[in-house]
Amino acid sequence: MEKYAIIALTDGQAFKPVMKNVSRMTTDEIGQLNYSKLPFFLLGDAFSMFNRPWFMIVDNYLILANSESELKSYSDTYINHKYQSKIQQYNQFNNWWPNEAMLHGILTLKMPSPY
Repeated sequence: MEKYAIIALTDGQAFKPVMKNVSRMTTDEIGQLNYSKLPFFLLGDAFSMFNRPWFMIVDNYLILANSESELKSYSDTYINHKYQSKIQQYNQFNNWWPNEAMLHGILTLKMPSPY
């Protein structure tokens, strides 16, 4: 299962040389960090799943993933606008859902008697 971390940056172009200094770049856009658990130590527990993550910077976002292929897949989706909201079937479902689907429920709990 693909896992990504997407972090908003103020200035992605200014941050790119910093990332290049602590990583090994495989292309002009994609690199792998040289240090294990660096995002975890800098950003906290939410990043513990990334040991030596691959990264790229796109439109002032730092994208982290566990493999280069995950980043290439994300890049293809992002750059070519292959979003779910662009799929006709999704839009039909999304338009149908608020008008046709409702979920109502009542939950009644009885507390046990202490005696």
